Amino acid sequence: MSTLTTNFVPQPAVYRGVVDRSLKKSRTAKDIPLPEVPKVIDNGNGKRYFRGRLLGKGGFARVYEVTDMSTNKVYALKAVPKAKLTKSADRYNKIESEIELHKSLRQRHVVAFHGHFEDDLHVYILLELCSRKSLVQTLKNRGKLTEPEVRYLMYQAVQACSYLHAQRVIPSRYQSR
Repeated sequence: MSTLTTNFVPQPAVYRGVVDRSLKKSRTAKDIPLPEVPKVIDNGNGKRYFRGRLLGKGGFARVYEVTDMSTNKVYALKAVPKAKLTKSADRYNKIESEIELHKSLRQRHVVAFHGHFEDDLHVYILLELCSRKSLVQTLKNRGKLTEPEVRYLMYQAVQACSYLHAQRVIPSRYQSR
């Protein structure tokens, strides 16, 4: 199982040394402000990553471009604030399951997992950086794709879906609720 520390007791949030006691049980996870991710992130095992630009954010995490300071390799780093995880065992279990799942997946059309670690405020998941533009960005810029491009992209998507199906993985956005 994962080495994440478990702490489900709701505690006052501490951001930059300031204790926020205004967090009440009625607030949802989306109401909790995300703590700042440091410019240099140390994984505790001698690896240090320089935080670059924000690639995206969701309700529970932010994803940054990071550079390994010893090798200059560039990755995507998902930073999940522990404040978002301590409110519910279910959220903690989801992030732990995500890490375990990523560890087991190896396919060229599925984003590669490169490790995970944590500090006092965040759980970090180190992933392959997809350096090309997203399909949505390409469509916004160009308006349409050629038929050979669509065939190429569909082939990749089908290969990834076939692999995930064989691994009995169903992305949560496709599961019935």
